[in-house]
Amino acid sequence: MRYPIISIIIPVYNVEQWLRQCIDSILIQSFTNFELLLIDDGSTDKSNEICDKYAKTDNRIIAHHKPNGGVSSARNFGIDHARGEFIIFVDADDYWIDCKALETLYSKIYDNNLDIIRGDYISVDYAGTVIEYAHSINKQIYQDQILSAGEFIKNIISGEFFLVLALIRKSIINDIRFDTTMVFLEDMKIFVEILNKNPKCSYINLPFYAYRKLESSASSVISTKRLENSFAMCDFFWEISNRSSDSEFSSFCKYNSVMIYYWTLQTLASDSYYSNRKSIIAELGLSDLQNRTTHRCKSLNLSHKYLPFIKSKPAISVMLLHYKDWVRAKLS
Repeated sequence: MRYPIISIIIPVYNVEQWLRQCIDSILIQSFTNFELLLIDDGSTDKSNEICDKYAKTDNRIIAHHKPNGGVSSARNFGIDHARGEFIIFVDADDYWIDCKALETLYSKIYDNNLDIIRGDYISVDYAGTVIEYAHSINKQIYQDQILSAGEFIKNIISGEFFLVLALIRKSIINDIRFDTTMVFLEDMKIFVEILNKNPKCSYINLPFYAYRKLESSASSVISTKRLENSFAMCDFFWEISNRSSDSEFSSFCKYNSVMIYYWTLQTLASDSYYSNRKSIIAELGLSDLQNRTTHRCKSLNLSHKYLPFIKSKPAISVMLLHYKDWVRAKLS
């Protein structure tokens, strides 16, 4: 039996109102040599029935059902069962807006013997109305260039670690899997781990992906676990930086190992978290992380405007950041 060239992996959990649009946007693709893995992660609505119905109508669609374990668990399940040479992920409440997206991405990755090709996205609301287009002007100068991991993470990803925008050679993923203990920044972590393997990367200015911004989405949830995951990325980036053979990629990781500490302190200083700041600081052991972060600053040419907040005790830094936000709000 001929194996498909591309495996498309969709984690499915209680998305009956969006799922058909998502699947249909894939089935109209001009490139047809793919398998579509629908990973039902213990849905309690009619999503599982929808998966089975589609699987019966198209032999490229395979519906898997598993106990609920979260989106990372479902994606890992998909990777483990994928037969394609390349993998691409889709979130079930999103959809593709270009019927030649898969054909274009595959042509680029095949013709240039790439490991990763990344397109772009638009943001839509509940009804599918366009909210905004991705800001790709600065990226366009890199279109069709072969990029190192460092060039790619700095100039193309540029803080947007959206794994769903990338067609990836499965062999470069190999034994890397999503961290199922994380509820936040899972894409960032696995993308950095993949890039640490020094893949050949490229970018195409193709806004093929419609990202639906929903207020109840996981990325908008307020929780201490999200802060914990974010602060944990500081040590992760530092550890990766010391293993990388790509100097530009290593420098990027070192910088982010410090700046993610500062950026997450800003979140802790927001009104949503500020009243519980002391208990969160104690629970997450931020004093130890602050000491490690201060030590790391010595190897970086960091702007002085960040240093007072990084080198102060976490409680003082959060208080100062909260006051700074208050002053800015009063002056605006």
